[in-house]
Amino acid sequence: MEKYNGQGTFTYSNGDKYVGSWKNGEKDGLGTETLTNGVKHKGVWKDGEPWNTKLYTSYGTIYKRFVNGKYYFYDEDGNVTGKWVNGEYIEQKSPTKTNNKKEQGVLYHSRRNGNWEWYKSGNEKEDGKYEGELENGLPNGQGKIEYGEGLSGIKYVGEWKDGEIWNGTTYFSDGEILDTIVNGKSIKQ
Repeated sequence: MEKYNGQGTFTYSNGDKYVGSWKNGEKDGLGTETLTNGVKHKGVWKDGEPWNTKLYTSYGTIYKRFVNGKYYFYDEDGNVTGKWVNGEYIEQKSPTKTNNKKEQGVLYHSRRNGNWEWYKSGNEKEDGKYEGELENGLPNGQGKIEYGEGLSGIKYVGEWKDGEIWNGTTYFSDGEILDTIVNGKSIKQ
C-alpha cells in the first residue's frame, strides 16, 4: 500500500471505505470506516488500529467502543455491558437506567473580560461557534467548533467533555490537520 499522509478516502476491494486522517500509510487521527453491512467505526485511530472510537450499527446503536486501544461493549443506552481483559470477556452489570439524553444546540466560545467562556449568543466572525451535543450548558459528547476570522478559521471536530475538547482533531482553515487530541491531551502530528 502506498504511504498515504494527510486527509483522504480509501475504498477497499470488498466495498468497505475509510475517510479520514492517514500517517505513513496507516489510519491515524480522526476518521470513519464504513462497512458494506452499514456498521460505522468513528473516532481516533492510531497506527492503523482503533484507539478511541465507537462502532455504530446501521440503526445508530453503539455496541463497541475502543478506549486507549482496549475495547468495551455497550447497550443501547450507552452503558458498558462488558470488556475484554487479558483476552477474556468480562460481563458488567448496567447501572440503573436514567433518561439523560443529551440535547443538541449551539454555543459561542468567546473571550470576554479576559476569560474564555461559553455563551448562548455571540459574533460568528470573532467567536467560536459550537454545534453539537450539550449537557449542563456545556459541550458534552460529539460536536464541532469553528472559529471566525479573528482566530484564522481554526476548527475542531470530535468529542467534548465538560466544555473541553477531549477526543478529536483540530484543523487549519484549509483543512490541514493542526493537532489530534486524545483524552484531552495533544498528540501533535
